[in-house]
Amino acid sequence: MEKASRNWKLLGALFVGIVFAVLFTLHFTAVPVKAAGQTEGFKKVGNQTYYVEKDGSYHKGWLTLNVDGNSYKYYFNKTSGVMYTGWVSDGTNLRYFSKSSAKPYMYGRMATGWITANGQKRYFFPDTGVMAKGWNTFGMGKRYFNKSTGYMYTEWVGDGNGGKRYFHPTTGVLYTGWNTFGLGTRYFNKTSGLMYTGWIKGGDEWRYFNKSTGVVYTGWVKASDGKRYFDPDNKGSLVTGWFKDASGNQYYLDPENMGRAMTGTVKIDDKTYYFDSNGVLVQDGNEANLTAPSSARTIKNYLLNALMPVGNTMYVWGGGWAEPTGNYKGLYPKWKQFYDQCGSGYEHDYDLSTSGRSRGLDCSGFVGWATYNVMHTQSGLNYLYASDASSQASTFASRGWGVLRTQSTLKQNNYKGQFFAGDVGSKPGHAFLVLGQCDDGSLVIVHSTPPCVQIAGTPTPSGSYSSEAIVLAKKYMKKLAPGAVSKFGLGSQSTVQYINGSNIMHWSSNVLSDPDGYTSMTADEILADLFNEN
Repeated sequence: MEKASRNWKLLGALFVGIVFAVLFTLHFTAVPVKAAGQTEGFKKVGNQTYYVEKDGSYHKGWLTLNVDGNSYKYYFNKTSGVMYTGWVSDGTNLRYFSKSSAKPYMYGRMATGWITANGQKRYFFPDTGVMAKGWNTFGMGKRYFNKSTGYMYTEWVGDGNGGKRYFHPTTGVLYTGWNTFGLGTRYFNKTSGLMYTGWIKGGDEWRYFNKSTGVVYTGWVKASDGKRYFDPDNKGSLVTGWFKDASGNQYYLDPENMGRAMTGTVKIDDKTYYFDSNGVLVQDGNEANLTAPSSARTIKNYLLNALMPVGNTMYVWGGGWAEPTGNYKGLYPKWKQFYDQCGSGYEHDYDLSTSGRSRGLDCSGFVGWATYNVMHTQSGLNYLYASDASSQASTFASRGWGVLRTQSTLKQNNYKGQFFAGDVGSKPGHAFLVLGQCDDGSLVIVHSTPPCVQIAGTPTPSGSYSSEAIVLAKKYMKKLAPGAVSKFGLGSQSTVQYINGSNIMHWSSNVLSDPDGYTSMTADEILADLFNEN
């Protein structure tokens, strides 16, 4: 019994030892260091994914796999070996690991390169997988990525301080330098990419960029202080000094006033020039020194306006009777253009089309236009003053503008002292303005008669062509319009019918005042004052 009992005790001890050994082995293989029966590759345990090495252990940290010639990166927790998916931050940078399971190697793959989501692009650097944020330069150029979302900026983006940048709609590359798109051509700072606006100087050249759109100005641009010309063939560089346009019109673009086109009477290099309200050179100014017309309703200002088209505007049948010329403030641009086209043998036609009429002025149209210019301060108002030439003086008188004087009163004192500066004259088939009467009774007039608007002198009332008026007319035509005198061989004289065959309207002082005393001056005194010779 004792022997038998001893044997059972030995057998029991042996059984306990075997069980303990089995349990110890099972416990050891359950530790996540080995994956019994698993070949190398991805393994899913519940909701977690691992990568099993050849020795059965779980991979930890970075893993690079080559699949079909492509290299993919994954990351596994350094402690547990669990694969990272979705967005992962290392405290400074963001990476994205795919959640797609379309193919076994896709799941957990680190995003690299361009990724589009929700119609917007992000960029992940190929070597590190780090998502681009803020400014980055690579590939085609410089880009900006939102610092929170990583989305690449495209098109217009403000800088928060009123500045703007433009990023290519597809590539996101920041625009720098000159770029033409949308509304026109713009310039973006080569370093910051900020769009230029307002006045910008580059080297010796000035340009102006629209303050809202950034488009560079080209061609003629009007501003509150005048107009300027920006060269379209040189990316809008401001033109200064003397400038001739394609139509042959000359301008002076003042370098001291940011290229503003000069108007009125201007002294340049000790020579005096006159430019109309559009900046077009009216007379070369080598000798003439006319005062620029003002907005005053005075006899002097009436005559200054009337002298503007002298020697640069052709006689055109029907010109000045209708819009756009009859109520145009200043010299209509087409007049000088047509003048330059005409040769010395010019003969007017009878083209009464709007285009034909707009080329110049006839006699009534000239008087009407000059009257509009002293009466009004802007173009396009609903007033036209040209009427039948034979009755132009009586028509103005019927408006209550002045007193009509006929031959019955004009012939007093043999016509001497009967005509005054600014008088509107009518004779059969013709209308004119009186600049002044000379001591010998002759008149200096300004009128539109073939071939062009001109100053002329009449004989004396007795018919003598050795008159003071003809001498004065020749003198001042050579001063004011030497080109026209030479081109057409103008004699600057008219007939005695302007004295003994006309009716005159003398202006009422409450319509056109005479603060300069022109109505008490002789023709030579008036012309000397008009030409600043006093």
